[in-house]
Amino acid sequence: MKTFNTFPSPRPTALSWRRVFITAALGCAVHMSTWADTALDPQMISMLGLENFKTIQLIDENGKKLTMDEFKARMNAKATFNMVKNSATSIATLTINGSAQIPESDNKIDLTVGSGMPALKLTDTKGRTVTWDSLGAKPVVLNFFFADCPPCIQEVPELNAFAKSHPDIAVLSVTYESQAVTQKFISRRGLQWAAATDGRAFIEKLGVKSYPTLLLVSPERTLLAVKTGGIAPSNSKDGTTFSLAAWVLNNLNKGLKG
Repeated sequence: MKTFNTFPSPRPTALSWRRVFITAALGCAVHMSTWADTALDPQMISMLGLENFKTIQLIDENGKKLTMDEFKARMNAKATFNMVKNSATSIATLTINGSAQIPESDNKIDLTVGSGMPALKLTDTKGRTVTWDSLGAKPVVLNFFFADCPPCIQEVPELNAFAKSHPDIAVLSVTYESQAVTQKFISRRGLQWAAATDGRAFIEKLGVKSYPTLLLVSPERTLLAVKTGGIAPSNSKDGTTFSLAAWVLNNLNKGLKG
C-alpha cells in the first residue's frame, strides 16, 4: 500500500488523515474493473491482503456481479463491504452491504460508538510513555489482549501483517498484565505492535469485557468501531478470514459522514 510519510506544506489536519486513507483506497480501486482478466493494482492487493488470490469477485447485496465503476460508485455513496477470502479455491469476494450497517460482533465494552475516548497515558515494554499525542494525528487501532488468551495468540500474524502494510494507521496493543509477562509474550509469540502494560485503569474506563478486542479510534479521538472475538488466521480450516484492512476502511469511510 502507498504510504504517506512526507507531505507538502501544510501538514494534513486530523480529518484529512481519514480522507488520505479513503482516497488512496478508492483511487487504487479504479484499476479493478475486470478482476479476472487484468492485473490488479498492487496497492489495493496489498491493502486487502489479496496477493495470493487468482479470482476476485465484486457482488452487490442481491448477489449481482458489479463492475469496478459500479463498485466505486457505491463506495463513493458511503456503502460498506464485507470481504471473504477462500484460500482453498483462491477466490476472494467483496460484497456491498448497501444501506445496511457493517456487521459487528456484540459491543462488549461500555463506551458507545461515537463517544470521545478517555485520556491515554500508559507505558510500553520499552519504557516509553504512550499518549494520544505520541500516536500522532492519525487513526488508531487498539488491540486488547492478555498472554494466555488463545485467540489473542492466534491473531498475532494478522496484526503484524496489518501494521506492516499500513504505516499510515497507528497501532497499539494494551494489556492489564505486567511488563515482564508482556515482554515474554512478545518474545515468544512475535508480536510486532508496541504493547502498553499495566493498563487496567484505562481498560476499566473503556469497559472492555472480553479478549481480544479491537477498537478503531478517529484522529479526533472518538470511537469509530468495536470488534471482539479475534481474527482468524489466513490459513484457517474453512479458508475464510476476517479482513482487518476492510474493517478499518469501511469504518473510516462511515466516519466521513460525521
